[in-house]
Amino acid sequence: MAMTGTFHGKGWYKTWQRWYISLAVVIDDLGKIVFITTHAELAPVTFRYKVEAIDYIVKKTPEELQNRIIEILNVIGERQHLNSEVKRQYTFKVGSKMRSIALDNIIYFESLSQPHKVAIITTNGHYQFYESLKAIEKSHEEFIRVHKSFIANIMMIESVNQKEKIITFKNGLTCDLSVARAKEVRKRLEEMSIRP
Repeated sequence: MAMTGTFHGKGWYKTWQRWYISLAVVIDDLGKIVFITTHAELAPVTFRYKVEAIDYIVKKTPEELQNRIIEILNVIGERQHLNSEVKRQYTFKVGSKMRSIALDNIIYFESLSQPHKVAIITTNGHYQFYESLKAIEKSHEEFIRVHKSFIANIMMIESVNQKEKIITFKNGLTCDLSVARAKEVRKRLEEMSIRP
């Protein structure tokens, strides 16, 4: 998207306005937008174009500009931290209550004899709830199917005994490893630089 041609007066201003707002629309999906300008009257234009800017700063003094930028960077950092915390949990329903467990505390999931009933084994205990192992496996990259009845948190694996087909976790618990899944488990552990 390039601005070309010769522009004078209001024509230049209108073209400039459309070009920068159009650019912001493209960037909006890629990151955080902060408009810094001397034209306070352009703020409403960003709403017309549905640009989700985190702030609109009208330049006044260099000190004020610096303070506003620092404030915005702090807000962005806090939001990213909160978002990463939410993503690092697994949420499920037990009865009528929703529970969230930090991924760091999840050891493995085991299918139970009742259809779609699963046990989640954590460092603090275990829970039973209804879900398919397939859905659990897809929910976080740390979860890997190691057996038709087990999904392990790959970050909690201490060792893999391929001869006996047993996975040992960091807390000493174990689960079965299927012959069909052994190669994929070893590959994922190597990719993540975790020694099996």
